[in-house]
Amino acid sequence: MMPATRCPDENLIAAFTAGYVRGADAAAIEGHMDQCADCCLVLADLAGSSSVERTWADSECDATASTWPGDEYAVGQMLADRFCLLRRLGTGGMGQVYEAEDLLLGIPVAIKLLPPQVGASPAMVSHLVQEMLLGRRVSHSNVCRIHDLGKSGHVHFLTMELLEGDTLAERLAHGRPPYEQACRMIDQIVAAMAAAHREGVVHRDLKPGNIMVDRHDHVTVMDFGLARDHRWTHSRQPSPVGTPGYWAPEQARGEVATAASDVYALGMVLYEILAGPRDHQGEPDLAGVRRPFRSLLARCLSARPEDRFASAVEVEDRLRRLARSRRRRRAHILSMTPIGVGIATTIAALCMMHRSPEKPARPAVRSSPARSSAVSPARASAPRPPALRAHGPSARSPRATRP
Repeated sequence: MMPATRCPDENLIAAFTAGYVRGADAAAIEGHMDQCADCCLVLADLAGSSSVERTWADSECDATASTWPGDEYAVGQMLADRFCLLRRLGTGGMGQVYEAEDLLLGIPVAIKLLPPQVGASPAMVSHLVQEMLLGRRVSHSNVCRIHDLGKSGHVHFLTMELLEGDTLAERLAHGRPPYEQACRMIDQIVAAMAAAHREGVVHRDLKPGNIMVDRHDHVTVMDFGLARDHRWTHSRQPSPVGTPGYWAPEQARGEVATAASDVYALGMVLYEILAGPRDHQGEPDLAGVRRPFRSLLARCLSARPEDRFASAVEVEDRLRRLARSRRRRRAHILSMTPIGVGIATTIAALCMMHRSPEKPARPAVRSSPARSSAVSPARASAPRPPALRAHGPSARSPRATRP
């Protein structure tokens, strides 16, 4: 059993949030949460970002959902004299999410109304500000844009880009996508993560539940709620967290996450897109992945961080080379048909050239009666040359042969 006075590391809290810690250990962690504001902050992060089975954190929110100030707001009401709530999109451990209209800018937004205990904790508010700043630093078409952190009465809220569609987890629950569609999704996810890594931002919780896909197959990576700048100085609890089944081995050991840790989670996500659902208790079987991607995934999923790609930027570069190879193969296959037609045409032309030409019709020679009789009627009616009438046998009349 964990001593009540000792803070559990973030990975143990993540396992507790996922429902993997039970019995006396779970009771000890729950008791500790009632007394430790720092661990409550970590738990709030996990409850708001992990798409795992509902646990103690969500149940507690549900138990108090009817009393927290967020329920004072209903469809049609205003926040901060600017945002008109249109419909509730969902409720989770980190509050209620609404679709709203920003009347100042005239655009639709998503608003996350945060529980009152968040606003009551300066540490939590500070964390949300850091989340917002990190999210805004990553500017990319495949990254969900966080707009602002606001306050209405006693309720704090985040405004962000409104996304339509389904999560990738929901898409994959209906089966893996066709290969070409899968390749397009992969390109977009890797591009989003590469943009984050170029800015020094580590996501730490990449998974299908944090990726949205719209009806046009446009992909958006969401929820940088656990993100951190890997260039920051380590804090008292530096150990990175994530979702069990997607975190890298070093995260499970309580070590600090790096871009290479995101690469491991990225490899897991790409595997599920290409091969379908996997057994979270075992290693992915790369035999179910098409050959061009096997070596890429094998490197992403290496146990040691130094054996993986250093960041998603390197993964993106490898994908570009794979795409060029696919295009060359496709162009080669497509070129075979016109080449075959061209070869057949050339052979036919050569055959025509080597075939004996037809002899032209020889002009009628009128030096004999036989040839004269073969002349067409049109020619026969024409006057004959005098030489032929004087010397040719046909000039003889029957009377000339009489004695």
